[in-house]
This record gives sequence, C-alpha cells and structure tokens, in this order.
Amino acid sequence: MNCRLRRLMSTLLVFAMLVGFIPPTMFNVAKAAGNDEKAPVDQSTYETLGFTTSLNETLEDNKDKLTSPYLGKMGGKSTMNTKNELYLNLQSHKNYGWIMRDNLNLNHNSTDNYHNMGAYELYKHYKSGKYDKLDSDYGYTMGQTGGDKTVVGSNLKSSGGHRSVAYETSVAFRSGSGKLDRVAVLYVTAGANRTDWVAHLEVKRFDGNDRYTISSKTITLGNAPALDEEGVIYNQYFDALYEIEAGDFDGDGIDEIAVYYGTNEIRIYDVSEYGTLSDDPIATIGASDILKDLTISGEFKTDSKGTTQRAAIVTLTAGDLKKDFSDELVVTVSMPQGSTLNAHQNNPHAYVFDLSGKEVKMDVEIPLTTDNLNGDKTKPQVFKASNAAIGDIDGDSCMELVIGGRLCSNTGVNDTGWDVGGLFAVNYVHSSEDWDISEITQISLSGHLKTGDDYDRYTAPVGMAVADLDGSGTEVAKTFFFNQLYDYNSDNEQYPFTNQEGNPTAAGMHLATISGMRNNVNEKTDKSDHWISDVVVGNFNNNDANAQQILAIIGCKEDGDDWYWYYMSYMGYETENAKDSNDNDIVTVKPGNFMASCEGIVNQGRSYINRTDKNRASAYVSIAAPDIDNDSILLEHIGTESFYSKPEVQAVLQSSPYFADVA
Repeated sequence: MNCRLRRLMSTLLVFAMLVGFIPPTMFNVAKAAGNDEKAPVDQSTYETLGFTTSLNETLEDNKDKLTSPYLGKMGGKSTMNTKNELYLNLQSHKNYGWIMRDNLNLNHNSTDNYHNMGAYELYKHYKSGKYDKLDSDYGYTMGQTGGDKTVVGSNLKSSGGHRSVAYETSVAFRSGSGKLDRVAVLYVTAGANRTDWVAHLEVKRFDGNDRYTISSKTITLGNAPALDEEGVIYNQYFDALYEIEAGDFDGDGIDEIAVYYGTNEIRIYDVSEYGTLSDDPIATIGASDILKDLTISGEFKTDSKGTTQRAAIVTLTAGDLKKDFSDELVVTVSMPQGSTLNAHQNNPHAYVFDLSGKEVKMDVEIPLTTDNLNGDKTKPQVFKASNAAIGDIDGDSCMELVIGGRLCSNTGVNDTGWDVGGLFAVNYVHSSEDWDISEITQISLSGHLKTGDDYDRYTAPVGMAVADLDGSGTEVAKTFFFNQLYDYNSDNEQYPFTNQEGNPTAAGMHLATISGMRNNVNEKTDKSDHWISDVVVGNFNNNDANAQQILAIIGCKEDGDDWYWYYMSYMGYETENAKDSNDNDIVTVKPGNFMASCEGIVNQGRSYINRTDKNRASAYVSIAAPDIDNDSILLEHIGTESFYSKPEVQAVLQSSPYFADVA
C-alpha cells in the first residue's frame, strides 16, 4: 500500500474515532415544495403502516354507553366564562316577591355606616305604617350595588300583606340548553295547625319580567317530626332542616334535583330537557343509609298531643370529584340538640354517593369526629352544624371536597359555645381509586355569627363555599368557612387563613357582618343571633376574567321577640373598566384588592309561625345564581370525525458508527 493511501486510511480511522464520541443528532429534512398540508390516507393504509386506531374504535363502539360532556344525549352543551345573574325571593311581613339582578357593583369595603348600606327601597320594603317608618337615614335607599339599574326582572309586592309561606330555599341548575338557566325551589307552607306542613318542589324559568312555573311537584310532609314539636319554632330551624341541590348525577348533560326536608331521607328527582320533574324520585337515600343510630333523640311532646323525635341536620353538595363526567352527591349529617348520647357520638358523618348507575352506591363514609380539642386528647369532639363544598383548592384541575363544622364535646349532647371549628379536605386518588383524607385543622371561630341560648333544637349549618376570586389562575381557589377565607396548603394538608395586607378591618379576608343594625321604627334593640342562611358563588359583576364572588344571606333575630332581619354580605376582588386589544369595553379584576360589604334586604320582618291568629308564614330570603341571558360563552359539541394523516419523514436520527463498519 503506497504512502498516500496509508495516510488516507489513517485520516478516515481518526475521523471515525472522533465521530464515535459525538452524541446522536437530529437533522431536519426540508419540506417538500408546494406541500402545505399533510396528505390524508384511509384507515387501512394507516393500520398497514403499524399505527393503531383502537381509541377511535372504542369511542365509536361505545358512544352510547360512555359518559362524557361530548357524548351526552344533549350534545355536550356547556358554558365557559359564565356571567351569573342573582335571583332572590324574599318575604317580610308586609312585602314579598322575587327579583332578578345582573351586573352588580361590588366595589365596596366598609361596614361603618349600616344606614347607607340598606337597599330596602330596591326590594320594595313596606315603608309607612304603625310599625313601619323607614326613611333614607335608616336604609330606605336603592343601595350601593347598582340599584334599579341592575334589575332585569321582578315581581315584588309592597301591599302590606304576605304569602302563606314559611320558608324557601333554591338552587340554579343546568337544563338541556347547557346553561344554568333554571331555578329549582323548595318551599314550605302550613295550614291552621303546625302539623300541616307541606313541602313543594318547583322548577322555574325566567323571561324578562315574567317567571313561569314549568313543573310543580308537591311533597307532603304530614306530621313532620322536625316541626311538630311543642314549643317555639325559630327561622333558623328551617335552614337546618330544608336543603336543595342540583347535580348531573347520571352524566346526561342535565342536572337532577336532590332534596331533604327533615324526614331523615334524601330524594333525587329527574328533570327532562324542558324542565319537567319526574313523577317519582329516581333514587332515595334512606335514613339507614346516613344514620348509624335511627333513634336520634328522646320523645318530645307535639302540638298534636302525640310524641315525636327530632330529625338530622343534613346538607347536600354536588360535584365531579372523580373526574368521570358525572357528579357525586356529598351528604353531611349533624345531630340536633337533645340527641341521645349514642346518636350524638356515632351519627355525625359525611358520605359520598355515586348515582351514575341504576343503584345508589356509597363511595366513602367519613366520621366527623376528632380525638382532641386544640391538642388536648382528654376532650374528644364531634362536628356540629357541618357543611361541605367542592372546588379545585390545590390547582391540579381536579375537584376536591372540603368539609367543615363547629366542634362540640363528644360527651356533652347539649354542649354550647362551639367556638372552635374543624376544617379538612378530601381528595380522590385516581391511581389507587381511593380517597385521601387530610388532617383536621382546628380554627378559632369569632365574629358576629353566633347562636343564642334560644336555639335548643336545631342550628343552621356553617357557611361554606369554594371560589376562584381572581379568575386568572394565578391564585388557587379559596375556601370560605364560617366567616373567613382560607388557602389550602397541599404540602402539609393544612388550612392557614388568607392574610390580606392593608385591609383595615381584619387580619384576614373576612365576611362583612353587622352588629348594631336598627329596626324600622329607629329603635336599637339587641340582636345577638346571627347565622348564615345560604351562600352562592358566581360572577355577579360581569367581569371578563371569570373571577367569582361569594354572596351570603345572613339572618338575624331580635332578642326575645319574633322579629327578623336579613342582609346580603358579599366578598371578592375589586374590578375596573378597561379596553381590550381591539378597543372593546371589558371588566378586569385587580387581584389582591379585597372588597367586603353588606346590603340590607329585609328590615324587621315578622314571623307568624308561633301565632294562632295569622296564617303560618315567616320572613326569609332565598338566593340562587342562574345564567338566564346570553352574555356567557355557550359551547356545543356537534360531532366527532376521524382523520388519518399520511406519515411523513420529519427527521433522521444519526447514531454513532462502530469501528467494525469502517474496518
């Protein structure tokens, strides 16, 4: 071999050795000229090339069985960036009716002057009479949240009369339109005797100034054990014993309605595409499903001269905890005062029910107990007045369950005080198909939400909600419990309160409450009993960030008399008007600028429940968060189509050569 050839082989060998140390490299291949799109191929060619189409086959073969928002019978209609309206149905002793409001101004952060926060003129409160002397100094105004400019429909009466209704509670639900454009109402009436209580379940739709009853279903309570007991009945009892919730339990795209009305059982009613209620409940969760001890209390005398037992305090919450496109129903059970010791210790539980199949299935049961009070294990506790909420509290795009309540001595069935609360989270673990339950965070409860000595039977559940206050995803959703907002720390599964730097009214984000309200003859009387009647979450100021606000209805009773006040307390972030990139008007949110204030609705409403000379009626405020107009974005899944693209070489992977290849 001549010298030139040997030098060439040596050079090639050195080059090969160097290349052996070069890592694999991607070389881009130039796109074919004039080929702007991938060429389609048929399914058989796609499979011949070794690619699977099993996913598409599974969808096609099981499209009638699969439960998802895309394959539901309503075509997968849903909404995004929902902008809610506010529905209120109210009754005082001389004015009553419903009102629908939109685009509220909630940029207020003061409770210094209650008189300026009254909105009794807006809610058509009766103004002049023997016991009615409201004026602007004492809240007879249009209020500070927008007044009559926010009213999109109403039927309020200010005639000095009232309806023969003792109580109402309501919930917005999704119809076949894919929107929360219906309201389900559970209300209570009574005859001449207090044994004649009747609960009514109705579905309402709204169109401008008109409200129509689409379907009405009457549920007869008869001698309801919760209300037939001899003695005074307070308004707070109704909040403890009547509950309504909506959820898509079967995954068909339309919500079903669940109700509880003090009979220790829960009924679920189906609703058609057009809002017609089923003749009979499609499912019933019986007393034996939610009570460990059916003998809740000793026997008490009744107005009908018989004996009765008290009922459980039950809350209902719906949400998709398992991310399977159907909602679970969460039930919390608390005991009333006067319970037997065994019932007091064993009945407090939370249950998660799966209603997606033909039978009711209990997924998990959670005892609502703790073995200590502030670390003292000689003081075991049970949950009283418990409640639940569902939302994404840790930012993982999955819904979590949050449960809270007042803590009460395990051994003291009539223990009062309850100035410590318990709060914890429950998460469904998909990998193990099991439930992870966090530690209970014990929280000191303070503020004006107190229960007076009069409440010797039933206490309304604590207020609870989960809300995304900023809407942008910068913050995780906050948990509202009792009267304050909390952030969930997923690292240690604890609930520290949410600090708000610069807030002059509190160390944290608190609900605004009122202690020194006046009555409508301008006399100041002690009103020590305050409780949360209901809580809703929604986008009530029409912001474009999908940020939510929390609205709570707070009831208040005058000491020693059957006079009641109701006001709306609201909290959220400040908003401001702005322009988008196309110069369109939008409403933006200022995260961190926390706002909280109140609005008076009912001033000194009389309860006639405990009298014999009047129809059995009382004061109340019912609230819901529907979406009845067209300012949200409606999404509709039209269909699915398979498309197979021809595989094209996009890159060549060069691997390092072996020495044998160049030998």
